Amino acid sequence: MIYSRKDYMYDKCTFDEFYEQFYCHSMRDYILRCWSIDELSAAYKKDIHLNTLSMVTWDKIAVAFKGHVTGVNKKINGKSTWSNSDGVCVAKTTAKIMINRVSTVQEDLRRLREQGDFENDEEWESTQRRIEGEL
Repeated sequence: MIYSRKDYMYDKCTFDEFYEQFYCHSMRDYILRCWSIDELSAAYKKDIHLNTLSMVTWDKIAVAFKGHVTGVNKKINGKSTWSNSDGVCVAKTTAKIMINRVSTVQEDLRRLREQGDFENDEEWESTQRRIEGEL
């Protein structure tokens, strides 16, 4: 389902549901050049809004993806709009998506390891690195 800003403002969708629509792999990769997934996860544990990470860096990410945010806004809202706050919200939502995916995969891998689905620790670690690299 596609949610417009109006839907978001009138509580027809959550903050995350609205900003998840802007997710893109290139932003994900850009964020991972700024921080590792471990740094993102640690920051999320301290503050779910990721405010312990550099605001200057979030601003740079927002500006770097101005064209992307503008394009998605045009598609879902009918207007090519952008604000730095929108860009930061998109970036932080993208980071949260990554954190949640990695957390889910790590939990699944732990469960498989406990069930004895890996021959040895090396196979488990290799699989974990490969899967996390694909997120």
